[in-house]
Amino acid sequence: MGLASSMSKNINKYQRKDALKQKQKARKKTKGPETILQDAMIKYFLSKDLLVTRYNSGSMFSEESGTLFRAYIISNNGSSSGKADLELSRDGKSVYIEVKTGYNKQSDSQKKYQALCEQYNMPYCVAYSIEEADEFAKQFFNYN
Repeated sequence: MGLASSMSKNINKYQRKDALKQKQKARKKTKGPETILQDAMIKYFLSKDLLVTRYNSGSMFSEESGTLFRAYIISNNGSSSGKADLELSRDGKSVYIEVKTGYNKQSDSQKKYQALCEQYNMPYCVAYSIEEADEFAKQFFNYN
């Protein structure tokens, strides 16, 4: 391999990395309706003095290598996705909320996670609004 060929290979490698970074930046700028609703729910439940944990998708891109990796594995259902979007906790209790908007429905892995929650008596709901999530959470937490 000559010097020119080697340099060309390196240039192509950096062009691919730059294109990937641009794509990731573009993706980060736009928030979908579910993300906007999740953000609103987080602010609301934080104002009610609840610990709020937000779970993102089970896979992420490494900017350095440009590869996909799994953030966690749910052993009971053999999946790397499906965990509820939000976990609300206080006083040793936790509840799980899957946030949806419009006509969106749960994926198969989300349904499996819901079944696991029900199997282990862990409160779980699918909420399409802050009001719906609030009514669910009030069953388990004492707040106004």
